[in-house]
Amino acid sequence: MRRLPICLLMIALVVAIGNISWAQVEESENWEALYAKAKVLLGDAKYAEAKVVGERALKLVEKPMGEGDAKTAKSLNQMGEVKWMLCEYKEGEAMVDRGMAIRKRLFDGEHLDVAESLLTKGKYEVVFMRPEAERRVKQALAIFEKLLDKNHEKTADALLALGAYYHTLQKADDARVVLERHLMMQRKLYGEEHRRVLEAKRFMGIQFKVAGQYNDAIAKLEETLSECKRVLGEDDIDTVRTKLELAISYLKKDNIEAAGKLLGEVDAVRKKVWGDWHLEVGSLKRHLGEIAMIDAEYEEGEQLLQEAVDQYRHLLGDEHMLVMRGRADFAWSLYKQERKQEAKDIFVDVLSFYEMKDEESIEYGHISLCMGWYYSNEKQEDLAVEQYEKAYSILKPIYGEMHPVTTDCLEYLASARGRNGEDVEDILKQALKNNEEMFGENDTRVGDTCVRLGELCRENERYNDSELYYRRAMKIYEKVLDGDHYQMGVVKHNLGYVYQMQGKNFAAKRLYEEAMKIYAEEIDEVSDEVYSCLLSLGDVCGRIGMKKDAIKYFKRALKVAKAKDGDKGEDVGTALFWLAYTYQYEGSLQQAEQFYKRTYEIYRVEYGESHDATLSCMEYMVKLYEDMGKFDKVQEMKDKIAAAKGGEE
Repeated sequence: MRRLPICLLMIALVVAIGNISWAQVEESENWEALYAKAKVLLGDAKYAEAKVVGERALKLVEKPMGEGDAKTAKSLNQMGEVKWMLCEYKEGEAMVDRGMAIRKRLFDGEHLDVAESLLTKGKYEVVFMRPEAERRVKQALAIFEKLLDKNHEKTADALLALGAYYHTLQKADDARVVLERHLMMQRKLYGEEHRRVLEAKRFMGIQFKVAGQYNDAIAKLEETLSECKRVLGEDDIDTVRTKLELAISYLKKDNIEAAGKLLGEVDAVRKKVWGDWHLEVGSLKRHLGEIAMIDAEYEEGEQLLQEAVDQYRHLLGDEHMLVMRGRADFAWSLYKQERKQEAKDIFVDVLSFYEMKDEESIEYGHISLCMGWYYSNEKQEDLAVEQYEKAYSILKPIYGEMHPVTTDCLEYLASARGRNGEDVEDILKQALKNNEEMFGENDTRVGDTCVRLGELCRENERYNDSELYYRRAMKIYEKVLDGDHYQMGVVKHNLGYVYQMQGKNFAAKRLYEEAMKIYAEEIDEVSDEVYSCLLSLGDVCGRIGMKKDAIKYFKRALKVAKAKDGDKGEDVGTALFWLAYTYQYEGSLQQAEQFYKRTYEIYRVEYGESHDATLSCMEYMVKLYEDMGKFDKVQEMKDKIAAAKGGEE
């Protein structure tokens, strides 16, 4: 976004009318001086003050001069600029339209005043992503380049608006060319330590973020933030904006701690800087909500994400892409709280909105990606694949092959296809290559893709290959993440399983224990990860003869399963089965019988008699009853197995 620069002609005008002080202006209510003052306030990013002064200037000429006066048009356009900066879009655009209509009646199509109105109108169209935005801004730019000096503030202003438009369309290469020219021009006009130069540098940082070059974005924004603090001060609006953009870039790199710190600083001054309603307040709320969701603070996340949607809807209307994206984020907060039907209703509603528009937009691609996530989490992989393929077909032409969004989409598609039994190793290897080229060999994204490849090899019982991928992921995480990071727990748990399958049981036990320690510190004790790790510990302890330890872990797993799912459910049944199995081979046959019976009842209800899990349980019970000498029970169970298999046929 842009502030109007200080116009040298206006400074000359102020001098010409007698070096009027601002105190004298207030007494005389001179239009020229008021207009000049509002322009200076805009350039200094004092938008609320500029609004007050600009309204006074407009009032002086609007009624006496009428709708056909050039001064009225000039004030209307200025107020349009002010209101654009304050996100008062409806009133502001109406003023711009009035001013442009006057100017088109008074001047020919290539007049500077007409170009000024075209540019301001174009800025509104950029915000609302209207297709005519590019044409209008380029038209203004062409007039400025024809009539003004090579390096002029108005030309620079148009270049920034054009770069912002390319950002909204994810046209990173086009944006880079325009914004590099904009930065060079601002430096020639103002030197290095000027607000407009710092703003231009911030947009270059945003440019790197849009292109998926997150390391470059962070480096540029950190440099710009340091300069903003020194030149403008800690709480200046441009310093705060830079903090917000840097925090978002940290989030892209999963640096949650650094992002949270900066967002907290921004939140502390947001009302002073932006007031109650502003697009950047919406962005702040959205990303604070994202961090709350990552930290499993789901109710807080839900509230923040709803507040973000409220901001966008109030400022932009119901159908803007930021509203739709905000609604999708909000739906995830509901899903995480097990309010799955509410979440699905929102996803489907947003998706249907874009399907009806029948255009392959960025947001259509992103909501298709969200629907893919939803279906994958619900284990509806056929539907997930359909949505991922749609998202990939839309987003790849927009972002290009070498972009994090495209590569993420490719990985999600591969994972869903893999769960459907397809061979997806080549797809994941391509994603790995993309991530290595984009981020370097020691980035967490490279580690995450190695984990996916490790899982694929593990599922195909290629344990040596799986080990190599997991060990590489662990090495990356050790370099760039905290030692107790959740993802480190996941990879240690998975590598432990591979070791176990290779017969390295003591090494597996050590990794399971390390994963369990991380899970205990990083996530809720009552979680799928903790439950699964406890089962793994119980299993490996049983294999190395530590039966009492195995029983201890299986009992803890049972406790977690009951806390998650109640007294009945798949996980409860599995924990009971492992307790029964361990007691059986320890020789505690009476206890084993009780646990098998409870397992059988749960499996029978959950799966039915003919399910593999139920049949397996019954077959173990046959062996148990043989060991106990209860041959009537042996026959009874064999009859049930035969009936179940017959029913299956």
